[in-house]
Amino acid sequence: MITDRYRTLWIVGMLALTLAIVASCSASRDLARTGETVPTTERLLGDLDDDAALVGGSAAAKELQALFDQLLKSDDACAILTRQDIEGIAFDPSAFASADARAVFANGLVDVYDHIAEITDGSIDAALSEQRSTFVEVLETVDRYAISPNSDAGNAEIKALVETPEFLSAQQEIGLWVGANCG
Repeated sequence: MITDRYRTLWIVGMLALTLAIVASCSASRDLARTGETVPTTERLLGDLDDDAALVGGSAAAKELQALFDQLLKSDDACAILTRQDIEGIAFDPSAFASADARAVFANGLVDVYDHIAEITDGSIDAALSEQRSTFVEVLETVDRYAISPNSDAGNAEIKALVETPEFLSAQQEIGLWVGANCG
């Protein structure tokens, strides 16, 4: 079924990006729209003192920012939601050891969700909000388990977040919208 294919692509893509990083992110599920201030969690783990790691992280942050800038310029929600706008782009997950790269990713993710809500017809705004909030919680969980990224407890928490009925319903709603509107 076409909607299952888009749903699977979207969730795998977003979770792969999300799980590959340790992000600094919002302290609440109530995310601000673009331009509003949102309190963030305090970072307990900073960058390594390795200059090469810092340079790599800085470059990764710039690459991520360029990616998010590209997505934010797109007026095609279908191209964003089906990942056509970022097809073929891959990042080395180790680049996310940088606090700058993690912050760019977390902020960019929220900005892209806001952008999609602005360029769609409004019918999936609630689903987008639910997904965005869930991914912020996933990022917070990844952050809590930064010292032990393969932690069974952390992985169980993330799995529980993405298997809630609300998240799955939002995922299905977005998948149906993509199937109906993205040819």
